[in-house]
Amino acid sequence: MPTFALLPPRVRPVRYNVCASLDGFIADPNDGYDWIPEDPAVDFAALFARVDTVVFGRRSWAVAQATPAWPEGARLVVASRTLDPTDAPGATVVRDAVAAVAALRAEPGDGEIWLFGGGA
Repeated sequence: MPTFALLPPRVRPVRYNVCASLDGFIADPNDGYDWIPEDPAVDFAALFARVDTVVFGRRSWAVAQATPAWPEGARLVVASRTLDPTDAPGATVVRDAVAAVAALRAEPGDGEIWLFGGGA
């Protein structure tokens, strides 16, 4: 009798793109990122079209509020042990980032999960 290997269930992909300095910093001492040059070769519209969920850290969430860059209609998740959920309107605050991303990956769908920011 033949045996069949069961394939693991498909999980949603997680995207993490980051610009970092050679000494490992993502932001300057004031949480600025204007040192990162714009790259016209990157097609952000095509990249965003594949994303349906964005996961931020608390500091990245605070910086991103000034210049929202996530795809329109995307589900927003903030991973923080200290942020009060009322301080993140329009987002879901989670305490355990690893568990939250694992749960998001296990959900059905084809959209990518974008980890936005943070080296912390």
